[in-house]
Amino acid sequence: MYQNSIIKAVSVIAFVALAGCQSSSSDTNANLSNDFTKELEEGIPAGKFHFKAGNYGLSERNYRTAIETDPNNAEAWLGLGATYDQLGRYDLADRSYKQVLKIAGPVPQLMNNLGYSYLLRGKKRKAKTYFAKAQKGLPDNPTIDGNRELLAKL
Repeated sequence: MYQNSIIKAVSVIAFVALAGCQSSSSDTNANLSNDFTKELEEGIPAGKFHFKAGNYGLSERNYRTAIETDPNNAEAWLGLGATYDQLGRYDLADRSYKQVLKIAGPVPQLMNNLGYSYLLRGKKRKAKTYFAKAQKGLPDNPTIDGNRELLAKL
């Protein structure tokens, strides 16, 4: 077990060292590589990654970064709202969801998130209403189906 940890650590160090030494004959390739790395470090991709990992503080920071870059990005506002739900900050989640509504309208993903938000708050009737709206827009969506099943079990 200890030996495997050492091997993994040495492998990571070697990879980082090699990556740091790598050069490119083209500035364009270097810029693309840097842009790709930066994209993974911040914004929506990082927000999603941290959300899935349960790192809601980091998720929140990355979604806010995306919104600062593009205040009309409905996906970033939706992710920020979901993150606030997980943090129990329903007041901030509501503000985020209002922005999504203003930008994209009552899209099924928003209806699902609102349903889940109300489910977390214990407001089952409101949750059921929003899940029904979401399912009407996306009839065979497994996430919406799962949320409706979860509500039915409560």
